[in-house]
This record gives sequence, C-alpha cells and structure tokens, in this order.
Amino acid sequence: TMDEVWEAMKREHGVKPLRKPMPKLEAKKSPLKTKNRPDKSTPVDPEPTSIVRPTCVAASHVDFDSSETALTPLCASASLVTTPGDLITKSQRDLNSLSDEQQGIRKRAMESLQASLAGVDTVTLHAVFPTFAKPLFKRFNDPVEKVRDSSVRLSIRFVAGYPDLLPILPYLMPAIANRIGSTWDYDEKLNIFVQDTVLLAAHNRGRLFVPEADVQRIKPREPSEEVRLLFVELLQTLLATMFDQNASSLLNAYVYDIIRVLVYGLHDSFPSVVIKTCETLVLLSLNLVSVVKHFAVALVRATKHLLEHRLAKVRVAAMLCIRTLVMVPNVDKCKGAGTEAIMDLVAHQDDSVIPVAAFYTAEIKVNLFAKLDQDGNVLVRQTFFDTITIWLLQLPDRYDYESRLMPYLLSAVADDCPSISSNAIDTIDILGKRHAAEHPDEVIERTQYAVDGGLFCNFTKPYPAPFSPTRVHASRLLVCLLVYCEDTITVDLHLIVPHLIQCWDDVVIRTSLGQVADCCGRFTQPASYISLFLPYIRGDTPSLKIVPAMQVLHAMLGGMSGVNRTNLLAQLPQLTEALTMRFLLNSTSVQPALNELVHGIVCHLQGLSSHSTWIAITSAG
Repeated sequence: TMDEVWEAMKREHGVKPLRKPMPKLEAKKSPLKTKNRPDKSTPVDPEPTSIVRPTCVAASHVDFDSSETALTPLCASASLVTTPGDLITKSQRDLNSLSDEQQGIRKRAMESLQASLAGVDTVTLHAVFPTFAKPLFKRFNDPVEKVRDSSVRLSIRFVAGYPDLLPILPYLMPAIANRIGSTWDYDEKLNIFVQDTVLLAAHNRGRLFVPEADVQRIKPREPSEEVRLLFVELLQTLLATMFDQNASSLLNAYVYDIIRVLVYGLHDSFPSVVIKTCETLVLLSLNLVSVVKHFAVALVRATKHLLEHRLAKVRVAAMLCIRTLVMVPNVDKCKGAGTEAIMDLVAHQDDSVIPVAAFYTAEIKVNLFAKLDQDGNVLVRQTFFDTITIWLLQLPDRYDYESRLMPYLLSAVADDCPSISSNAIDTIDILGKRHAAEHPDEVIERTQYAVDGGLFCNFTKPYPAPFSPTRVHASRLLVCLLVYCEDTITVDLHLIVPHLIQCWDDVVIRTSLGQVADCCGRFTQPASYISLFLPYIRGDTPSLKIVPAMQVLHAMLGGMSGVNRTNLLAQLPQLTEALTMRFLLNSTSVQPALNELVHGIVCHLQGLSSHSTWIAITSAG
C-alpha cells in the first residue's frame, strides 16, 4: 500500500524523530559547576533512534565531583542494548549508511558499528550475524582501507564459532575470492599450479620451465598487506569453525577457490601472510584429506620456494607445511599423497629421463634439502631434521624414499646442536631395530657373528668430533658413513683413496680429510689399501701426487690397530721396494714426507719378532 511505501521512504531518507529525554540523575549539586550544566527546559537536539550515544549524553550530566555517581550513567547506557533486536535497531542506520556514496559517511558508519559491537557477547553476535553479513561482505571491495579493515575484523568475530554457516557461505566465499583475485590455476597434467593461462599454455605445449624470478609480478588487487593478512585469518577462522562442527562437507563446493586463495598467499610478499597461509594449509590438510590428497603434490611444489626465504620463521613455517602435505594419507594407494614431490625437494633426476624443457632452456634444479641441512639457524635445522625423522618413521611408502632421505639423517648425527645429534642417533637406532625385525633372514648372520665388526677394527680410539657447517660438509657426511659401515667400506677403498690423494692439499678441508683417512685405516686391513698407493708413490699416475700419497698413507696407518701389525709386515716387501726408489731418495721435496712415513712404519712394527722382521727386510733387499 501507499502507506507502507511512504513509511519505507521515510526510513530510507532518515527522518529524525526526537529522542526521549534522559532520566534525571541523583547526584550531589556543586555550586561551582551549576552554571555549566544545560538548562533542563532546553530541548534535546533531534537524532535518529537507531543511533544511541549514551556515553556522550550521560557524560554531560555527570557530576565529576562525586565518585559514587560517576559510573552510574555509563553502566545504565551499557545495559540499554541487551537483546539482538535492540542491537539491530540501534545499528540499522549505520548498516544503511555503509552503502552511501560518500566515503566519509561509510567510514563513520563502520566506526560506529565497531563501537556498538565492541562489548557484545558471542551469543548476541551470532544472533544478529545474518543481518550484518551482507552489508559487511559488500565492504570487502571498499576503496577506503579503513572500511575494508574494519569489515574483515568484524566478519572474523561473527564467523568464529557461528553454528550455521550454510546460508552464509554463498556470500562469504565469493566476496573473499573476488577481493583476493587469485590468478593461480591447477594444471592436472603437470600436477602444478601456474599463475595465468599464458604460462599454462606454454607448459602444455612444450613443458617449458620458466623461473619464478623471470615471471612478471602482478600488482595485488588488495594493496594493503595488513588487510591481506586479515583475509587469510578470516579464511582460517572459517575453516576452523567448520571443522570444529564436523561440517567440512559444506566446503566441497568452495574448496577449489579456497586452495587458489591459499596458493596466492604462498606467493605473497608479506612474510606474515605467508606464515598464516602455511598454517591454514596445515589445518586444511589435517581435516579435509579426501580433497587435499589430489592437490598435495602441486601444493608442495608451490610451497618449496619458501624454503629459500630470507626469514627463518618463514622457512620453518614452510617446512612444517610441506611435512604435513607430504604425509596426507592416500589410503587407496597406501602411500603419502605428496611423496612424489620429495624428488623435487632433493633435485633428483633419473639418468635415463630427459625433460622436454631441457631441449629449449637450461634446466637447473636446486637441492633444497642440502641448503636446509647447512642452514645457519638452529630452529630451521631442527625442524628440517624432525621432518626427515617423521617421514622415515611414519610414511607408508617410506622404503621408496629411504635412500634419498638417509644421508640427511646421517648429517644430523654430526650436527653442532647436541639435541639434533642425539635425536638423529636415536632415530637410526629405531630404524635399525625395525629393519632387523622386518628382515630377520637378511641380518641374522650379521647379528649373530659380526655385530662388533672384525677383530682388526680399532674401537679403542675415540671418534672424531663433529665439524662446523662449512665446506667440510661432504667430509663430515663421509665420516658418518664410514663409522656406520665399518669394515664393509673395504669394497669402496678404490674410490675413496684416489679422492683423498687428489684433495689432500686443500687447506680448508685438510683436517676433515685426515679424519676420513683415519677412519679408513681404523676399519680396513693394510693389504686392502697399500697396493692402491704404490702407483702414486712410484710416479706411475698422470699427475704426480707422491707427497700427498705418502701423507694419506701415513694417516691411514695411524688409525690401524695392533692386530693389523702382522698384516702390515706381510706388505712390507713391496712397500719397501717402492719407498727405496732412487729418485725418491734423491728428491729433497719428498724426503720430509718419506721420513715421516718410514718412522710411522717402524713405530707400528715395534714389538714384533725380530727374526720375522729381519726376514721381511732382507727379502726386500
């Protein structure tokens, strides 16, 4: 009817009815302040009933000389809005003003809403949320940053713990996705996320690898870093509320948009946004397994660039996120949904496989785990080694990747941090016991007869101390391998000895190479390696390495146990023949190393039968 239309027009154009006068306050009269009080007969300025400012009105009537009555009007004003209906009535004008064309009016209306909802309890907030939802969601695209900030903050308060989000989701998710404007799309063929359709077409045609540094940066639709962080917090609050209520099935229609927004957050320039995005991905992976398992590999590949971030806290958050994504269970295949991405993290490339992109551009792969293994931050290394430990112990398909991950666990054994080293040793102990329990037939002989190694192994000499994370990392890892392999390294001496001689003059790693040589002499017999040194001592190799060969041999003999002296005596004829060559005796540059080696041999042979020693020397001429 016309009456209803007329009433609606009056409400829309804000007819301002007179406010009811405030009740009189029983306060002490102060003669000094009587002249400043307004006359009781003065009419109150008309204001709309939807806007109540009891604090200001009450303050004009308060006698500040009385401590008893100073708080009475404030408490009375706070109790004016007690029901959801009163709150809606009070805020209706501000909600209408949010659609005003003037930025100042929208900003003041948002500030008024924040003040009105500041002390409202959660139950009342949930009761009025359907009325506030649409006006707040529309302000996500407001040109005023303060309005966007306040609207997202209020939305977070409303969404937290809200019992029935089904009617809200069709309005909330499009508003978030539209404001973030994620340009990332999923390529099912390559199992990656690409930023735009042009790159997607390039990948589909030639599978070209485009470095991220060469991709043109697109200015974010939301310029404020703080507001972008609030949007991710809103999304995290929404997911947490849905999962707490076991209502994750309601997200099936919006999960792809959620993932696209999170991938956009992984590439944000603001570190706090990246960290919050990683936390949200962890929450999503733990509670929405049926969906995330299809995107796990692509999400790991989208996150791995954060492992090289300049901030340690970002690297830690990225490592925790990758750990969870890799372990998302894929029950149908009895594996971790993201384990395929481990090969990308360790930069593995099959020898018989050549990527198509290698025919067009230079393909460079970086071993990100090698960088984390030598990270300067202890917390980053701790998180990384914990991830390796969890994968080796809990992954369903851990045996497929054990050979790729075990070297990093051995590196953790020699880490400077005592807790990291201790945990790594405990993990190796657990893995060894599990392997023995699962493969009893393979280890029964070793377990019964060779648990302590050969009798010739020198176990009395203390093991070398761990090295600092510098260029000696390869030597440190080699020492760990030698310690665990013991006398089985005999079959690899023909590879170890030439590399030791070749790198012996490197001053930076000279100490660590000496420890490697000492371990080789500790766990092997002289008959296994003396023949490998003879060509170097005689000068029969393409490059003359006579002095380094003598020094390496002296270091290896230094790790020898007393049981091996008889074995050394058996090798003395051919060794003496090589050491007594005339060009060696006449060379002044070789004589110091030669004297040191001969003195070491004599010291090792002391105490043996003089008759057997004389026979060996006589036979050598």
